[in-house]
Amino acid sequence: MTLFSLFALLDEGDAYKKRCKSICQERLEALTAGLGIELHDDELRTAYYQTLDLAAWLDHNLGPDVMRFVDEHIDPLDVVFALARKGIVVLPGSGFHGPAWSVRLSMANLPKEAYGELGRVLRELVESAVARFQESQPSR
Repeated sequence: MTLFSLFALLDEGDAYKKRCKSICQERLEALTAGLGIELHDDELRTAYYQTLDLAAWLDHNLGPDVMRFVDEHIDPLDVVFALARKGIVVLPGSGFHGPAWSVRLSMANLPKEAYGELGRVLRELVESAVARFQESQPSR
């Protein structure tokens, strides 16, 4: 901690800190672009860790019926394992007192392109769940 403190004191103008925040922000932008969602400005956001609340996203964008179906037929950890099978490591958000249907990821570990891919894979998982929901509905 002493070394970090000394480094912070020597970092005139917070150049290193600002660059680190900028890198994390760029990675978050790549993630949200991959997800196909808009990222709102927040000057206080560090973007170092992100918890994505999938239930809130599904409920808001696709409605409570889809989320109810997902909750009844898919385990929240299935998302974590499906991502792991594709080489993407996230943690269950519930382990950080987040919602059961959330994932937590660090924006500090991978190249920017990897976060765009993570977003695309998450979006594909959601689209797969929606397709399963639509198949389960009686024909009209």
